[in-house]
Amino acid sequence: MYRTSKAVLLAVLWAGLCGFAGQNGYFGEPDGRNPGDPQFAKSQALCRAVRDRAPPPRDVPDAATAQALKGCSSEALYYGIGMAADPAKARQCAILEMKNGEDPYEPFAGAGMLMTIYANGRGAKKDLDLAVHMACATWGAPVDSDNLVLALDARRRDGPATEPFDYCADVVLGASNVSGPFCLAHEARQAEPVRAAKLAALTRGFSPTARQAYEALNTAEARFVEVRQANESPPGAMNRGVPLRISEDARDFHVEQLEQLSGSARVTGAGEHRDYDRSLNAVYRVAMGELPARQEAQAGDITRDGVRETERAWIAYRDAWLAFAPIAWPKASTEALAARLTRDRVGQLACILADHDIDPNYAERCSGY
Repeated sequence: MYRTSKAVLLAVLWAGLCGFAGQNGYFGEPDGRNPGDPQFAKSQALCRAVRDRAPPPRDVPDAATAQALKGCSSEALYYGIGMAADPAKARQCAILEMKNGEDPYEPFAGAGMLMTIYANGRGAKKDLDLAVHMACATWGAPVDSDNLVLALDARRRDGPATEPFDYCADVVLGASNVSGPFCLAHEARQAEPVRAAKLAALTRGFSPTARQAYEALNTAEARFVEVRQANESPPGAMNRGVPLRISEDARDFHVEQLEQLSGSARVTGAGEHRDYDRSLNAVYRVAMGELPARQEAQAGDITRDGVRETERAWIAYRDAWLAFAPIAWPKASTEALAARLTRDRVGQLACILADHDIDPNYAERCSGY
């Protein structure tokens, strides 16, 4: 009697979740996203066919489990971000995220994580019908939903895939301006604990003087990143993830430089730095001559005024590195560090010129945003 009553209660709980999912707009439903669009006819029909699928009652967490998982992240639990991976708890947490309205339809929470869990059978018994249902409920551009549903349906028809289902692989990055930023943020969350552990090891033995210089470096770096995000992020919906990429690249570069400084006493000739400095002056002059002034620019354009502001912030950032490095590692080559810093900035400006069709010859020097 108890088991039956518990199953009924859990089924009622899930029915409430399904009703809440409708608020997001189930893909292809009359009150959902892009109903009747012929481009997505096949995937929308597949969505409608599994509209009433729900996790079995045994998969829904009971009250005690829900209390223990309060504030959980299904993404962190599934991928082991900052903790040991526990796919079963990730599935329970994802159901709670849907119930509690905590990012219930994002690709890496709630329905999106349940899509991955049931697609791979990791944390729950594999159920590709249920995975399709969750894909249809997961928020995204229509082409994202279409790609995910068709990828899951292919697994239903063709049998086990050689590679596990993965949102960022199966959504086909670049097909929309929605999935890319989600995947970039997911990458960043996965990278952060690894990066934090490296930083803790690399900075553990700093003297008070080195620590003070390091704090000044962090302040200058944060300012440079902020100004660059504001002034040098290319316009357009397809570039929505660029500000985060700028931040992530700066953080990765930071760790790389600390590793270089702590692991090598390489001395480089001043000529290497001078060569990059000449290149920087050249690309900066082109940017100042070719980019529009702020008052002449279209909305979202990168302007010479913005690049000038960013360059000033970069100079302060570079100088903070060069002030800090010889205090922490007296034997390390500041010439080599200055060359790496300048080379990186040349690549950033070269990307702007290449992306704006000012000079395609700079494309080969472009090192990303």
